[in-house]
Amino acid sequence: MCRNVVQDVNRATARLVRQILAELPERGAELPRQDMLEVDKDVLCQQFGVTREYLGALRQRILERLREELRKTYPQPAGDPERAHP
Repeated sequence: MCRNVVQDVNRATARLVRQILAELPERGAELPRQDMLEVDKDVLCQQFGVTREYLGALRQRILERLREELRKTYPQPAGDPERAHP
């Protein structure tokens, strides 16, 4: 039973991440996809027309937005320092 619950949570999380990415501008949604595929950073810079520094900043903003939305959906249990969000 626990395995089914974990699978359900994983599916729900994946669905939420897809939804968040769909709400971003096209460029903002494409960067995490390319990043997960481990596309070379220089290729990404050329593709998005940005410097490596700006690419890093853009990536951080997108990841922070994902974290914020995930925290809203899956709040940290009170008094659980092991699972504290950064």
